[in-house]
Amino acid sequence: MPKNREDQNLLIIQPSQWINVGWFILPIIAAALYTPLAIVLSIVSVYKYIEVDTWSYIFRIRGLEERKGVFSIIQEEVQYFRIKSIMIEEPFLMRIVGLSIVHIISSERYKPNLKLYGIKNGNKLKNKINSAVYEWRDKLGVRDYDITGV
Repeated sequence: MPKNREDQNLLIIQPSQWINVGWFILPIIAAALYTPLAIVLSIVSVYKYIEVDTWSYIFRIRGLEERKGVFSIIQEEVQYFRIKSIMIEEPFLMRIVGLSIVHIISSERYKPNLKLYGIKNGNKLKNKINSAVYEWRDKLGVRDYDITGV
């Protein structure tokens, strides 16, 4: 149980296993060709499955956290008010199965670029993140200024 309201998970999403479809098909092709490589490719595809299964994006009250790793775990967080820009990318093969990549640019020192891979309803998620960004900027009185050399 979270100690305070800001630690609560509002939404947890994971990348789709569709991003591993190539790794799932290769061992089948290798086995059909009777190559010993099929065993190695099978082991790699199991690892890739576990890798995506342990990868999550956790949306909390104040920020977004990416958690991934099979043996070693990496957790990185971006506060909503630090998000500067969001872009949706829909590569052809991902678009066929309704997936997208959500690119987030932030002023976070350790995580200036965050990519949310294999996301269903990317545009809907982008709109929710944008709402949270504007809400937190307004609540904290944060203004975003770009300083460029002229």
